[in-house]
Amino acid sequence: MLASRPQATPKMSTEVAMPPTDSISELAFSKTRDFLAASSWDNEDGSKLASGGADNIAQVLDMVTGTQTEFGVHEAPIKSVRWLDEHNIVATGSWDKTIKYWDLRSRSPVSTMALSSRCHSIDTHDALLVCATMDNFVTVYDLTNPTVALRAYQATKMQIRVVSCFTQGVAGYAVGLVEGRTLIEYAQDKDQNRKFGFKCHRYRDDIYAVNSIAFHPVHGTFGTAGSDGSVAFWDKDTKQRISDGFIPKQDAPITATAFNSTGSIYAYAVSYDWSKGYAGAPKNYNDTIKLALFARDDLKPKKK
Repeated sequence: MLASRPQATPKMSTEVAMPPTDSISELAFSKTRDFLAASSWDNEDGSKLASGGADNIAQVLDMVTGTQTEFGVHEAPIKSVRWLDEHNIVATGSWDKTIKYWDLRSRSPVSTMALSSRCHSIDTHDALLVCATMDNFVTVYDLTNPTVALRAYQATKMQIRVVSCFTQGVAGYAVGLVEGRTLIEYAQDKDQNRKFGFKCHRYRDDIYAVNSIAFHPVHGTFGTAGSDGSVAFWDKDTKQRISDGFIPKQDAPITATAFNSTGSIYAYAVSYDWSKGYAGAPKNYNDTIKLALFARDDLKPKKK
């Protein structure tokens, strides 16, 4: 269990105009400018930069010219898309149980990796790519040898909602679970003695899913966001909770989060999480995206 710290002063949040009109599945900032992309199940706002959707098609939007170009296709819906910046390649993970690497100059994939089940979440940082599948397996790739899995293992018996790579320090990643728990995992065998898990987004007998995890790009601390509508910030290295009060508790699940390239803006989406299926979806629900501003040292690691 991670140690707690005092409640922080809430950050004022600004609501983004014209958000998607259905559940928001992912948020992502540009790595060079404060452009925010949002994907949604409504197939309306899921084509920002490189994207993939339920039509099985991968496409890229040129933000300068406004032109949209298809660059690939899967045999089932595309769940996750990530730019591999150092390699000028796009990785797509699909419900067809594959990851494909694409050079945007060609309509054929550079390579295709078979997965044990449908892709549920992908993240990448530097030479690390991590994929979680519907059978709760996690597959880790070293992008210096991107077609051979570095590790593949069943991480848990509970459903995985998200994987998110560390942005600082040794190579590793966090795994968010439906059971209100987060796993801190490491990519290399030599670091396996450092891994641990902790409970979060729980209130007595009420347990909520960890839907999104975002690591601060400068400090390496991270925020977990849950179906309870709350966000908590943590330091994995000191095993401390930095604060759970920066973002006021929302009246609906938080389904997606992202930091901008400097860590000064934290975006979060308040949306239905589909935990109760189509029949349980609230009527006339307003999906929102909010932006919270952080000072340079707000999420800096604290000494024990």
